[in-house]
Amino acid sequence: MWGILFGGIFSEQKYEYIGALLVWGVFFYFLFRSLRLHILLGILGLLIGYLWLEHAEDIHISRREELARLTWAFTLTLPIEWEVTTTLSRRANMVRYELLLEKVGENPVTDTIHIFISVPENLTLAPGDRVGFTGKIKALQSNESFDYEKYGWIHRTYGEANAFTFARLKADEGSLRAYIALIRASLREKIRMIFPPDTDALALGMIIGDTHLFTDAMNSNFSRSGLSHLVAVSGSNIALVIVFLSIFLRYFPLRRWGRVAIILMWILVYCLIVGWNIPAIRAGFMGMIGYLVLVSGKKISIIPFLLLTALLFLIREPFTLAFDVSFQLSFIAVWGLIHLHDPISRLLRYVPNTFLLRDALTVILSASLITMPIIFANFQTIALFWIIANLLVAPFIAIGTILGIVSMGVTFIFPLLGHILGYIPFGIFTFILWVSNWIGSYSWAVISAENIAPYDTLILIGTFFYVTWMSFEHVYDTRFSREKDV
Repeated sequence: MWGILFGGIFSEQKYEYIGALLVWGVFFYFLFRSLRLHILLGILGLLIGYLWLEHAEDIHISRREELARLTWAFTLTLPIEWEVTTTLSRRANMVRYELLLEKVGENPVTDTIHIFISVPENLTLAPGDRVGFTGKIKALQSNESFDYEKYGWIHRTYGEANAFTFARLKADEGSLRAYIALIRASLREKIRMIFPPDTDALALGMIIGDTHLFTDAMNSNFSRSGLSHLVAVSGSNIALVIVFLSIFLRYFPLRRWGRVAIILMWILVYCLIVGWNIPAIRAGFMGMIGYLVLVSGKKISIIPFLLLTALLFLIREPFTLAFDVSFQLSFIAVWGLIHLHDPISRLLRYVPNTFLLRDALTVILSASLITMPIIFANFQTIALFWIIANLLVAPFIAIGTILGIVSMGVTFIFPLLGHILGYIPFGIFTFILWVSNWIGSYSWAVISAENIAPYDTLILIGTFFYVTWMSFEHVYDTRFSREKDV
């Protein structure tokens, strides 16, 4: 992973990177003779990661050149046919989709080439729909603060377009993707029946990670108050699914491994419903592993499984590590919870644990302190009152989410009872909105750091070095304690 990270940072200095790696490798090889095998394996890992990144970059460049050839260097207005793959976001009366190109002009597209497209929100599309329109594809353009082109590479995306009119060639019917879209639409409809505007948007975000109903003001307030993580699919969502199903299945005459199989299946279904994206897959995979370890009763470190999950993502697309902020935040947050929880808990031992105050503060600080440098480096802003906001809402997140799920499910069978049960989560969601609006309304709730943006790379590298050091410290402490016990 370090080879991929440094490869992304020093992609323009290929020979300098390899030369420096070899020089420093020889130096450390003769300086630390007792660690020669570790040094050789480290150099080999750095080279493999860098070469794998180079290979992936060559593939992306060839696909971008193929798209440029089909569109005559992005200059022609051509008839285009494509298939919708993902709904990405909804902003300013426009919906942004990711789509797979099938035909440009008279030329079929044989390679995997995606583009981003924005259409008016009244022209609804669903994943799997085949659509045609006439327009011009523009190349993705990077700017000084963000490499938008390489971010597009993570999604196999190499261009963007706007379509204000189009022809639906074929609607997706009968496929798994169509059924999942139908389920999401049904859930969205039931939630909007139970909760009034704004609270329905928050309920959708907290239950299935759907933020399409969020207004620009809500997005701004949640970001400024440090509560945006509430509407992102994470391990906490999977944990709530496991807890809810474990309690529910307890009343059925099932063997233990029968309950386990059902819970694992529903974790997979939940990940499909919320969207088969990196945060959902990571949270689902880690949730399954953690649940199996818990059921088995064995004490197993979660670190190898976390690294294995990260490695699988990087094998598929190595640019994810350097350019996908959500990937960085999700994995670093889990790492922080593992390594910083006990030290921070010891620092806060004098804080009273009334209403689980100390436990909530420990979890918030463990995840937030380790991710703050990455947020700082990528967005050049820091929410000043994120601790206050998270402490205020933390006791109500789980109960609000679970009761929201229950009221939504009951509405399918007994609509009136579902509405009655929805009053409690409605109060919780209203309180969370009040906290975000209250803190987000102050202009000084966020510190801007645009003037130190050139140092963002150093901050990011420092964060990864710190996490690596904490990991080795944990490994050696564990090994020392085992030897002492023996």
